[in-house]
Amino acid sequence: MPTLGLRSTDNHAFHLPAGAEQSGRMLVPFTREHPELTLADAYEIQARVAALKSRSGLRHVGWKTAFTNPIIRERFQAREPTRGHPFETALAASEVSLSGGPDFLVEPEVTFSLAHEVSGPGLTESAILSATGGLGASLELARTRFSGGWKLEDVTADNAAAAYMVVSPSVMTPADVGDLASITVVLEKNGEVVAMARAQKSWAGRQRRLRGWRINSPRRD
Repeated sequence: MPTLGLRSTDNHAFHLPAGAEQSGRMLVPFTREHPELTLADAYEIQARVAALKSRSGLRHVGWKTAFTNPIIRERFQAREPTRGHPFETALAASEVSLSGGPDFLVEPEVTFSLAHEVSGPGLTESAILSATGGLGASLELARTRFSGGWKLEDVTADNAAAAYMVVSPSVMTPADVGDLASITVVLEKNGEVVAMARAQKSWAGRQRRLRGWRINSPRRD
């Protein structure tokens, strides 16, 4: 049972991540001041911040995951992935200002647009792909609003470091894309190729497990 009083509706902890997102200021990690903070507490904070945004008129547009890479999980001692709520203000068609606030981490992603709702537990990869109306290339600009020393619980409370998604207007069907492990990402600078990477079958297997984790997660609200 949490001992922080974080479930109280008037506790300022629910407002800190939202305020930091608007101001660009950094926060002291919750777990530094409250080492007893649980992952359930962190999801509660995240849900309350999302509710504040919804009440302000913002539209919830999807879900994102974090710590999906086992190497990154090991680096930050995150025992499992986490997920967050992107809102309409996170979507961008072409340009995003990177000025002010914490530094961004830019990651190439494949965005899934669902044609109809799905729910778990018990969902399979084929069921998820059948519900997918389109796939698109995107760049996620993630950032955490906590200073150094943060943990999984802090990032979860901070909406899984969700910031912006630059989404391609070009959409393909799962049949058009075929094997997701065959996708190649090319990084160019001023028209010159500086890096290239191709998804591997081990990556595809991990993604299958993670898609199932996110949708079948009992914490999904």
